[in-house]
Parts: sequence; structure tokens; C-alpha cells
Amino acid sequence: MIVLRLVLCIAQSDLSRQYGPGSLIGLLNATIRVLRTSLDIVTEQRAKDQETTIVSAFLWTSWSRILLLRLRAVAGMQLQGFDYNFRGLSSIRFLDVVPEIAECRKRIQHKELQATPYLCAWAYRNLTNDRACISTDLRRFHQLYHACFGARQAVCNPGSTQCDGWSSVACGRFEHTPVTNQSCHEPGCPGDCRRLFWIRESFVSISGPKAVDIMATDATGLPYYTAAIPSENDLRWDCIANITRIFSVSDTTLVCDRDIMTIDISDHTVDICEKLLAALLVCDWNMRAWTLLEAMRGRNALYLLCRDDMVISVRDALQTVYTSGRIDMVIPFMMRSYLLPPNDLTDMELFEGGGSVATEEDLQIAKGFISIGEAAVLLSHRHATRDDDDLLIWNLLAGDMETSDPADMWRRRIGKKISTEALVSSCPRLRGVPGFHWAPSRPTMPRRTHTSVLSSNGKEFPPFEGVDARDGYVTVDGLRAKWLTFEFGVSIPKP
Repeated sequence: MIVLRLVLCIAQSDLSRQYGPGSLIGLLNATIRVLRTSLDIVTEQRAKDQETTIVSAFLWTSWSRILLLRLRAVAGMQLQGFDYNFRGLSSIRFLDVVPEIAECRKRIQHKELQATPYLCAWAYRNLTNDRACISTDLRRFHQLYHACFGARQAVCNPGSTQCDGWSSVACGRFEHTPVTNQSCHEPGCPGDCRRLFWIRESFVSISGPKAVDIMATDATGLPYYTAAIPSENDLRWDCIANITRIFSVSDTTLVCDRDIMTIDISDHTVDICEKLLAALLVCDWNMRAWTLLEAMRGRNALYLLCRDDMVISVRDALQTVYTSGRIDMVIPFMMRSYLLPPNDLTDMELFEGGGSVATEEDLQIAKGFISIGEAAVLLSHRHATRDDDDLLIWNLLAGDMETSDPADMWRRRIGKKISTEALVSSCPRLRGVPGFHWAPSRPTMPRRTHTSVLSSNGKEFPPFEGVDARDGYVTVDGLRAKWLTFEFGVSIPKP
């Protein structure tokens, strides 16, 4: 009854353009604590009678649905303009109150993962670790993804065996994967169609940002200027130096991914849009570092190439599902800043003639730059073909220089803040730099070396941001921040 009243209240406020119910955080936390009490009573009395089971199920269902209503409002605001200052998720209690339910959900998610071999476990871990998905249900995602790719073999390893999901090293999609495997032919094409060739002479004849001259196609090849970043060192750095400008000023950034290109959107239904979003969450394009940078720069006009060369914007697909579909397929995108246009404050004034209220940080966000901690979180499950490129992309995402020297990068951060939570990870640290041994030397764990710090069970812990951490400040002497501590009592055996 509580959930139904909330739904009616929200619907009435939407129609009348008035304020809806107050903050649902208090109701959410009160419900989860009552559930905690109910579970404790069951444990103490060792009772598994029907009444207590029904009460616990009712409380869990109510909490889950109230959470969806809370996140629905946030998702709607994020679709209008992504807000990096949103911290509402940090006040929702779940993992610390009912950890046994969280563990049970992990076991269920593992079974759901195994039901679709084509679903890469490393990509799925990126999804389940997302700040918006930790407390939400992913059953609808599994239904949609299985409907699209349930008959296919594993994408990350030969045969039907998925990678273990604990490291990108075990995921075959990052190792020895040719570019041709990341896209697909048109329906009916036998695979022997004419290829497009990259021509060095055409590339070097263009000064500044490169472009693709489609009209110059001939029998010998196409002057294809930006098929990829060239491996030749000088040309490579020329491309990297202009990558921000290319994607920032482009009218459209078109995503070409083999999974998305198999989805037919000619019948533009809600169900089709939901399937498209499910594929986008774990596709190859969404799991690579360079494409993350491209999306961050071009997110104001991000489009998906689908079957039969039909296109649709990411925002339109999200808006369709938000308006008429399942809200649990929009919530996973709620904190994905690289897919949504930012909340632009550059033209906002408190009063006429008073000047813009935008801070320096707001101006950087409007250009497609993000904080160094946020960049580390986004890169935690995304890798470039070359290990050294991860650090370079980290610099570019934060608006820094095109450099691969981590010590110089951190020195340029002196006087700026960083989320202390993003520093707690298995990433290797700087060495030989006084005062900066706390600073990660890269945003991801190295895949071809063994310098990362693993836990006792061999698992890696990527950077994470967005729960209950405070910001720290980078100073000349190192990191300055407040930390909570806990003193463990250790009994010393008598000699």
C-alpha cells in the first residue's frame, strides 16, 4: 500500500507540475532496518515459519520498489543533464545492514551470468560494480540480453567458457583481438566485400585534425584518415594531440559495435530500445579505454549504428525507455557520465548581468573533462591495447597534458582535490617520488606485468568512488585528508 500511494503521488505531481513526495531516503533506510530486525528475530528464534518468511519478503519487495521510485527521479534529472555533484546514493543503506541478502544476490547473479555464455564476466563485473547497480535488480537486463545473444558462444574465450571476471588478463576480448572482430558485415554480405584501406600518403597530406574523405573512394583504396590511431610514433602523437578537438566539434559521434549492429530498430518499440540498451551496457565499444575517451568528448551527440545502417541517439533510446519502458533498464545508465550530455551551467546567471555562476570545474566538465578520481573509476574495467595507453588516456580524460609520466601528472594536481575512495585499490603506486608513494602510478592494474597489489586470494580491487568518502587535497608534501580508523583488538598468547 505504501508503494502504491507513492506511485500515485508521483504521477499526480508529474501531471500537475507540482512537487512530489519528499525525500524517500528516510523511508528506504527505515524499511531496510525493519527488515534487519525481522531477520534477527528469525535467527534468534531459529524459526522459519510462514509468517516470518512473508514479512521478510514483503519488506524486501517494498524496499526494492521504493528504491526504484527514488532512482527513477534521479535518472530523469540525469537525462536532462548529467550532474557530477549528485551524491544521493551514498545515503542509502543496504550492504552494511543486510549483508546476507547482498551475498545471496551475488550467488543469483553468478547463475544468471552462466545462463548466457556470450555475456563476458569481466564486462558483467563492470556492470554490477557500477554505483547505480549495487542495490538494484538486473533480472530484466539478463532477460533482454539472453533474448538477443543467448544462442551464441562465449565472446571472451573460445567455446562456451566465460572468463572468470576477476581480471582483464583472463578475458580474451583484450588480447589478440583484430579490429575486424569488433564490427560486423551487413545482413546478407558473405564477407568478401571491398575493404577500406588506410593510405599513409593521404594521411600526412592533411594538417591538423584528420577527417575521412568518403568522396575520394576509388578502386585502389580510400584515403581513410582516422580508421585508427597509427602505430608510427610521430603520426600517433599527431592524432592524440587532436583527439579532443575532433570529437568535441564533430556534429555526430557514431558508435560501430558488432553487437549493436545486429539489432533491428526499424520497428521502434520500447522492447527494441530496451534490448539496445542491454547490449550497449556490456558491448566491446563500452569496454575499451580509447572509445571511452571518444564518448566523453562526443557525448553531446552520441549515436548508435544498428542493423541495416539505421541510427538512433543514445539519449533518445534512454528517453523512450524512461517514458514508456522498464525503469530498471535506465537506472544502470544513471551514473555513466560518458553517455549523457553534462549539465551545462556556463550560461546560467543568478541575476541579469551578474555573470555566469559556473566555476572552473563546471567549465572543464562542459568541455568533456572529468576529475582524476572519476576517470580512474571509469577506466578501472576498460583497457587499451597497449598498457602504457591507460595512463595517457587517464591524463586526457582529466584535461591534463598528453603525457605518460605519472609523477609529472600528480605534481600538476598540487592544490586540487581528489576523492580518497578512488585511491583505495590494487593499482600500483609511485616509487622514488618523496611524498607521493600513496599516488597510483596508473588507473588500472597492469595486464602484462605483475606489479599490482593483489589480495590474499588473488583478487583485484579496482578504484571505486561514490559512497561515503571525503575529498583529500594534493599538496607539495603529498596527500592531506581526514581518515576514519578502527583499532583491532589482538589477543597475545602467553609464552
